[in-house]
Amino acid sequence: MGGGRGHATRSRRLGGLFGSRARVHYLLPERLRLWAQGLEASFCNQENLADSVSRLLAEYEPDLLVVDTFPRGLLGELAELEFPCPAWLIARWVKPEYAMRSDVLDALTRYEAVLGCERNPWQARSLGPVVGPVQTPRPCSWLWLGSGPLDQQRSMAEWLASRALLVAPDLGLERSDLPSLLAGAELVISAAGYNSYQEIVQAGVPVIFWPQERLYDEQWRRAQGELGPGPRGWWRCVSDQAGLMQALEDFQRQRPEPCGPLVAANEWARLLGQVGA
Repeated sequence: MGGGRGHATRSRRLGGLFGSRARVHYLLPERLRLWAQGLEASFCNQENLADSVSRLLAEYEPDLLVVDTFPRGLLGELAELEFPCPAWLIARWVKPEYAMRSDVLDALTRYEAVLGCERNPWQARSLGPVVGPVQTPRPCSWLWLGSGPLDQQRSMAEWLASRALLVAPDLGLERSDLPSLLAGAELVISAAGYNSYQEIVQAGVPVIFWPQERLYDEQWRRAQGELGPGPRGWWRCVSDQAGLMQALEDFQRQRPEPCGPLVAANEWARLLGQVGA
């Protein structure tokens, strides 16, 4: 479950850790139908999310429900649903003024476990990045992952068009092979959102982070390694285009090498294996 491709990517990788030991059914947004080809999945829109979850729980009678739709789903569409089986919440860091609200704390009591790949305000267990098999890299020089205000993204896309491979779903520039692109990149330029950050840390490639301001999220803290696994190898954190230019000059002068990928799925696999046994 999840509202975006980042949620869906984590869900797909978690499901893959079961192997042949369990049947995994995914509930994904309708707009990801093509992306999810080959998965046993159902699809819904935000308007019918609660009904879809209720129907699937009744139909499949699962042993475990994994919810990766935070923070909206915690108090939104799923808040009134009865879970007929144990439920786990995949959590990330959110600003404490939201996380410690009484209604949020009450909602957390519905979950048997709160797990994540970075620190979170409730001292829940952190298990490291959710990763899949290391894919064969598709070499590219620089890779830009677009995020932030549309005007800023358009300006960056125009400026980087001749220098980097551009991936920016908001601008219609989508790719389905992001892990492979990351593994083969000489340099990545990205915001520090939850999913993209974890993918970059996992890949171990040089990176320039340009954190964005968000309602719940604290990308600056994540980019500095304060919320969980820190950046690996060569990295810079910038706040404007002048800072980006300086970081690019540093990169071209130093020509750092990538660190190589992490393998951090063992603990996830162990816990999921206990349920699927």
